[in-house]
Amino acid sequence: MFTDMKTPQDTVQGFYAAHGADLGNGPTLVVKVLTTGSWPTQSSNTCNLPAEISYLCEVQIILPWDTYSLCKRENVLRKEPVSKDIGEDDAFSVNDKFISKLRKVKIGTVVAQKETEPEKQETRERLEEDRKPQIEAAIVRIMKSRRVLDHNNIISEVTKQLQSRFLANPGKIKKRIESLIDRDFLERDNVDRRLYRYLA
Repeated sequence: MFTDMKTPQDTVQGFYAAHGADLGNGPTLVVKVLTTGSWPTQSSNTCNLPAEISYLCEVQIILPWDTYSLCKRENVLRKEPVSKDIGEDDAFSVNDKFISKLRKVKIGTVVAQKETEPEKQETRERLEEDRKPQIEAAIVRIMKSRRVLDHNNIISEVTKQLQSRFLANPGKIKKRIESLIDRDFLERDNVDRRLYRYLA
């Protein structure tokens, strides 16, 4: 996190040192490139609309949809080649001849196919990898404010902080604590091994 703040600063200073005279009195630009590992966020699916459908938004016809549901029953979309299965080479286009007497058209959602067991396992592993930085960030925030804390309190506070996102497993939290100890963010107390001290 701190590296994300320091690196752009150094880069911008280096840029202006090298090219400052050529730039004149124009506006200054500061760019910060953040690594996802230190700034955990939840990605959201956006609905990418083709131009033909974007036009309908401007005409104020109400069409509730999402990318995954366009559209079997109402024939808003056409598929080439015509078949039930969808392949990578299939092309979709908006049906220009679609007509509805209703001002508001309800388009049903399409149910996603079930994952196979290996796909489920891969998804679980990817999810665990994505959660590691979030758990570590929560531990560092807590330890930064408390400085010294015992193991059970760290577990309960991390669980409380992350409960809005996911249920943190105490075993996973312990592994993240060990990882932070290895990277010199935390250390164990010499007298009481259940206490941790914040170092960074």
